[in-house]
Amino acid sequence: TPHHTMNDAPADAKKTLKREANRRSAQLSRARKKQFVEELKQQNQEFRRCELILAVHPDLVIAFDALGMIEYANPRACVRLGRELNGVSFFDLLADGSRLRVQSALQQVMSRGGLHASLVLDTLDLAHKDGSRVKLDVLAECTRSHDDAWLIVCAARPVEVSVSETASSDDER
Repeated sequence: TPHHTMNDAPADAKKTLKREANRRSAQLSRARKKQFVEELKQQNQEFRRCELILAVHPDLVIAFDALGMIEYANPRACVRLGRELNGVSFFDLLADGSRLRVQSALQQVMSRGGLHASLVLDTLDLAHKDGSRVKLDVLAECTRSHDDAWLIVCAARPVEVSVSETASSDDER
């Protein structure tokens, strides 16, 4: 074993101080990590709550980008249109007249610039997977994300068919 002299005392004190500083730093790091994990847990709970709200929302909720690609559709929208909608073109779901109206309205909003705009798209005619048509009253909010990309979020409700419309369509058969 090496023999320690009095000259080694300052070196030992430095090592002790360094060890204590490292311990404090590690404790602080663990505390920060624990706080970060707690914040992530809270954010995750909030995201799950929002997901649940959208899942049970009575309206069909569909979000798509400026090119029409659907980025989100709540379960009610998927059920009502008979298919998974994420990654599908919103414009391809629309009948020709509805498609032209929506594209024109979006083009006007985007050409004006700004960060946010509301659209009332009235009744749109969308395709169900089985080929039938679904008429929906649609409101849309257009907004720009942090990367300046447009996001269009639609809330839609099925158009109620009145008794007289049902009777006249039955008479036509």
